[in-house]
Amino acid sequence: MLKKIEEYILKNNMIHQGERILVGVSGGADSVCLLDVLNRLSPKLQCSLKVVHVNHLLRGTEAERDELFVRRLCERYELPCICIQKNVREMSEQLGISLEEAGRKARYEIFNSIEDIDKIAVAHHGDDQAETVLYNIIRGSSLKGAGGMRPVRDKIVRPLLCVTRKEIEQYLKARGLEYCTDSSNLENEYTRNKLRNTVIPFLKEEINPAVCANLNGFAEQLREYYDYVALQAREAWKQYCEGEDVLALDVEGLKTEHSVIRREVIMMALKTLAGTAKDFTGKHVEAVEELLDRQVSKQVHLPYGIVAMRCYQKIVIKYDRTVFEESVPFGDYGEEDFQFSIMEKPEGFQWEKFTNDYTKVFDYDKINVNLKLRKRMPGDYLIMDDSGRRKRLKSYFIDEKIPQSTRDKVWILADGSHVLWIVGYRTSAAYKVSSETKKLLVVTIRRNTDGI
Repeated sequence: MLKKIEEYILKNNMIHQGERILVGVSGGADSVCLLDVLNRLSPKLQCSLKVVHVNHLLRGTEAERDELFVRRLCERYELPCICIQKNVREMSEQLGISLEEAGRKARYEIFNSIEDIDKIAVAHHGDDQAETVLYNIIRGSSLKGAGGMRPVRDKIVRPLLCVTRKEIEQYLKARGLEYCTDSSNLENEYTRNKLRNTVIPFLKEEINPAVCANLNGFAEQLREYYDYVALQAREAWKQYCEGEDVLALDVEGLKTEHSVIRREVIMMALKTLAGTAKDFTGKHVEAVEELLDRQVSKQVHLPYGIVAMRCYQKIVIKYDRTVFEESVPFGDYGEEDFQFSIMEKPEGFQWEKFTNDYTKVFDYDKINVNLKLRKRMPGDYLIMDDSGRRKRLKSYFIDEKIPQSTRDKVWILADGSHVLWIVGYRTSAAYKVSSETKKLLVVTIRRNTDGI
């Protein structure tokens, strides 16, 4: 199995010489196998390893046992180990999401917060992939989602996707390796556990023993098809899309493309503006596509305060800035021009209709430290999307091509080092108002209306 995983790592170009790999280890069979495999392969791959363990504080003494187990395991391997505790139940209640989703979000936020690493290795295996594909299809996934998890996604690598749970258990037994058992995995409270413990075993026994292998093969084909569609869409994007903060799609050009390509281009536009594809559904994309055949001035309102409008031979997609359309010299404002207020969230509140360039709304209960309005400082970062992907403020300025001379003039609203709002540019996804939000922080800039 070791050779099989090594070939899979090389085939998918997962790990390069000299890279620093952060290995997520829960203490369960899968992650113990991953750590042992990478530790054995690290001399050949010429990479270094560091371990991170996240204690979700959900299982009492069992969680403490797992944390201690991982610490001792790392001592045996002589590897650095970072153990972090995160109250996932509290996070679940604050964000209005399930414990399962909160746990996943917490893990990736922590993984992405650790510095001086190049890749993050997680222990998803072939059976997990089959479960994910089935789960996404049942929920009503897009072509992309039905393709399941990728071996490499940004900094995340999954070396065990090529092996099954049975192979992992055989490997651990042959190596004489112990591991912890998470009792919550045996319960059917969560949808994924129901699939893992009930649905997939039924499919194996009653329909086809190779159901996991077949689902994984299907997902791999879908990923190839999607990659081709995405490639064609990027070419169409280059031809038919103009702008940055305001995007203009060429109507006649898009009409010449297949509907699959058209819709992918539209989704690219929405994702580019919002910074995430989350909350955009096929219905939103279809509504924008329908504007191709609608009369001038027809518009569609979309999540995140984005509006798409038919303008002669273009579909213009932008943030709804009906209050003030001109570009804003945000750096010219002084601290006295900012107004802060805290209020109870009104019933039926829709933040996307409330915000614009000058007014931003945040979940007040998520603020942890003393809020400060200031200019940039070393270590500043923001959360880019709902997956918890972290980006340093310096990297954001570079990626957005903000001139060096401008960066020290930009106002920053920060919660410690976590940036809520880069004034004039964007906000952090971590403070977004949700259905569970009770109090709102409303920040308004006094507008300079001279000449308007």
